[in-house]
Formats: sequence, structure tokens, C-alpha cells
Amino acid sequence: MAQNGKANGKRKAKLAAVWVGKKLKRKEDPRLIQGTSHYTDDLKLPRMLYCAFTRSPMAHAEISAIRTDAARALPGVVGVYTSEDLTGLGMVPCAIQMPGLNVPPHPVLATERVRYLGEPVAAVVAEDFYTARDAAEMIEVDYEPLPVVVNMEKALEKAKAESERTARDVTRYRSLADEQAISQQQFENVKTLAASAAAKLLEAQEELLRSRSLVSQAKESVAQ
Repeated sequence: MAQNGKANGKRKAKLAAVWVGKKLKRKEDPRLIQGTSHYTDDLKLPRMLYCAFTRSPMAHAEISAIRTDAARALPGVVGVYTSEDLTGLGMVPCAIQMPGLNVPPHPVLATERVRYLGEPVAAVVAEDFYTARDAAEMIEVDYEPLPVVVNMEKALEKAKAESERTARDVTRYRSLADEQAISQQQFENVKTLAASAAAKLLEAQEELLRSRSLVSQAKESVAQ
């Protein structure tokens, strides 16, 4: 395993020496800018349908109502879908899997709450893209705004709160272990989660300190 790592490192270093900092002649541009190539949007297949999404204009909000009647009534619309129509579909999987990774639920369409700007709330399938887009714009969604995190300090506060909540869970499991004889394995799992949360908080704090140091250095350079 170590030999493979060394070999890969040497190969990357060799490639960097050959290509990094060198002027490269691009080969793919002519066909793309002359209209002789094909993009995904150029594909036309028999009975092909098009999809457009209604996305959240807010970064954090509760969804109180979704009205889709007008979109469904538009000629050319094949279907309109919200989270209620996708209950059996499950969550969007995380692309990276690693031990101790905390993966929050990520529904295909927002369920009850939106958590980032542009999160899909509804999907429209139609016979052509323009009809799908028009129908998506006809969907009415009522939002109740919630507090948002807009800087690193607030994000660290939230991470600290999550770490403290996990620590409280550990304490709660300790008392339950005495009363209900919870298995040692369950208790160890909770301790592992608490340790992971604490480590992530420490990493975030170190990153914030590094960012502040870089900003200070930049300001000193500008002043000089």
C-alpha cells in the first residue's frame, strides 16, 4: 500500500513538471463554438419529456402551503410533483462515505422546510421545456422565514450547540443505561458521535483562526 502511494506521488510530480505552467493548445473549442458539437440540451428522443423545478427564494423557511392547481391545468403539463408524491423514494445519497460522517437528511424535494437558497420545492414534467418552466413559475408556495446563518461565527455557534446537544445525549444515555440496561454497544456509538462532533467543532475553530490570520496579513500588505 505504501509503495503504491509513493508511485502515485512520483507520477503526479512528473505530470506536474510536464504540464503545470505550460501553454496548452485546446483541441475541443472549435467544434463547440462553431455549432458542430452536441450538448445535452440538443438531444431529442421519441416521447421525451422535460422537467423544471420551482426553487426556494429563501435560505431557511417553513413551507406552510404549496398550490399547484394552475400549473397542473396548463396544457402540455404531464405531471406536477411535491414531496408528498415522493414519500417512498427515500433521500438523496451522499457521494462520499467515511467512518463517522454525519449525513443530514436530504430529500429530493423540500419537505416542510427549505434549508438553502434554490432548494427544489416542486417539479414539473411537460411535453416541452418552455411549458415546464412556465408551469413551475405558476406554482405558489407560502413560506414562513426562519433565522439564517450568514457568517462563520454563527456557523461555529451552531456547531457548538450541536456538540453540546450530543454531549447531553451521552449523559442521558448514561442514566438510561443504569435504569434500562442499554447495551454497551449503543452507549459506545453515542460516545463516538460526541467525539466526532467535538473534533469537527475544533477543526472549524482552527479554520476560522487561519482565515482571520490571512485577512490580517492581507490588510498589512495593503497598508504597506
